[in-house]
Amino acid sequence: MGRAIGDGVMSTGYLKEIKKKYPNAIIDIFCTKLHAKAYFNNPFVNQFYFFTTKNKSKMNMIRTKILMNPIFQIKNLIRAKQEHYNIIIDVNSINSIFNRIMLKFIAYKKTIIVGVYSYKKGINRQKKKTKFYDHIYNGVAYEFFDNDIYEKARYDLYPSKESDKKAYDFFQQYRYNHNNRIIIFNGEGSARTISSNRIIQTITHLLQEPNLYIFFLGFSGYGNKYSDIVNHIKSDRVNITYNTTIEDTTSLIKHCDLLISVDTSIIHIASSNTCNTKIVEIVCMGGGKHYDICRPRFVDYIFIESNDYNSSSIDAYSDDKVLEAVKMLI
Repeated sequence: MGRAIGDGVMSTGYLKEIKKKYPNAIIDIFCTKLHAKAYFNNPFVNQFYFFTTKNKSKMNMIRTKILMNPIFQIKNLIRAKQEHYNIIIDVNSINSIFNRIMLKFIAYKKTIIVGVYSYKKGINRQKKKTKFYDHIYNGVAYEFFDNDIYEKARYDLYPSKESDKKAYDFFQQYRYNHNNRIIIFNGEGSARTISSNRIIQTITHLLQEPNLYIFFLGFSGYGNKYSDIVNHIKSDRVNITYNTTIEDTTSLIKHCDLLISVDTSIIHIASSNTCNTKIVEIVCMGGGKHYDICRPRFVDYIFIESNDYNSSSIDAYSDDKVLEAVKMLI
């Protein structure tokens, strides 16, 4: 029941691990339509069960809210119950009353229910890698995955060959000098967003390095903001990519040299097995968020923390540290 694209990306790796253990397994996914975009072209998905969503204000591109219409849409649940699933895996393990109702309703007498990891506030997923639903069916639990599943289940994304070629060709026109480096900069996140003036300061600072070419992703929702920034900076080394879908985003990140971003889904896209892109992540510690959840995995990355610990603003980071991190990574 992951809601956002990032939730989807982080759960993609489990499908391959399931198939390793049960090659003939048929895998269905319960999620929102936004979450499902992480599974585009995924060969291991049999079918989706979608639950109605609506966009949250100010973050309509990143995150959605599940509507109880009524509880998780009875029609979908009745259809799913008829499948007689052998195993139900909850990759969010929220342990909420709504999850319990849904899981119990779908399950039949012999169904085994297991949670993979926990989003529950205060639980460090690095320490508690596997959380079993021992509160369901009189304490019955099943060790479905190996204990090190969290460390080895790499995210798997499947952009099309056409999308890959489009991204590769787009960046090649800027690689006429073999020393040129392509950087994607993203200041928009579900939790924290960098202001336009602050982005202009950071990009201007990065342009001190003559071989850096910086791009903003062409998401339609942020077009005006980034067009204004590009027009203000007025450099042929700062541009916006073509209009991008989620699949395009994966391909563009795959073919760039570095991603600079706040905490959002493209952090997880970049650290997927598909992209394997180095990351400079700008985070705000003043908000009190536990960054074990959003920390990039499987790739080289550097955290740049906001210096304002008494505020939820993310703008108080150091441009010098960002440039230093860029030099270290590429």
